[in-house]
Amino acid sequence: MDFRNSRYCPPWKNIPTSKSKLKEIIIVEHPRAWNFYTYVSSPENYKIQFSKLYNCKCSYCGCSMDIIAFDLFEIDHFINEASFKKNGEWKSINAKKKAHSIENLVFSCKTCNRGKTGITVPNEYITLLHPDNGSIQNIFFRDSSYQINIQENYKNDCFINDFYKSLKLEYQFRRLDYLLMSMKGLIKYFRERGNVVLSGKLCDIYEKLKNKRHYMTCRDTN
Repeated sequence: MDFRNSRYCPPWKNIPTSKSKLKEIIIVEHPRAWNFYTYVSSPENYKIQFSKLYNCKCSYCGCSMDIIAFDLFEIDHFINEASFKKNGEWKSINAKKKAHSIENLVFSCKTCNRGKTGITVPNEYITLLHPDNGSIQNIFFRDSSYQINIQENYKNDCFINDFYKSLKLEYQFRRLDYLLMSMKGLIKYFRERGNVVLSGKLCDIYEKLKNKRHYMTCRDTN
């Protein structure tokens, strides 16, 4: 199971195909578009549509907009801009276009995006860690306590460990995220079946846990 999804989360669809469709829409409306970061990073433009490609969830940790506000999500360059530069300058106009291509952009919560800043993903890890193709779920998993862990065959991989720690995937609030997403799905399940009392009780617990999550992230505690 994808560690980014609870049992109540809808499955991730073919993100590359959905990106291509959004790219076509942007080009139709902006025929000269090439820096897609400019368009999808702005709430006034296509950020909402871009977020929906990821079911309104962080592509790295799975945190949902049900848990944190829309403005706490950002657009990440999966292969960072530094990889396309030399001595601080773009290697070429094509390099700049590739950096800002929609294929290189992913939806990310601020914690993951800021933690990933400065990380240059080596070529041999690009396919493994790119969140769009689903292979990242073969690197990380949730244990029985909802903790995100590294799969056994990657536990001794230095880069995977650095990536894991930089994005704070081992932090305790990641467990709360999963629990909150699961509770949100359960609340919806009981509401649809007319169990107002139980869904109401779960809502109260849900809000208390959200406040605890906010407190933990504000203090930046593990």
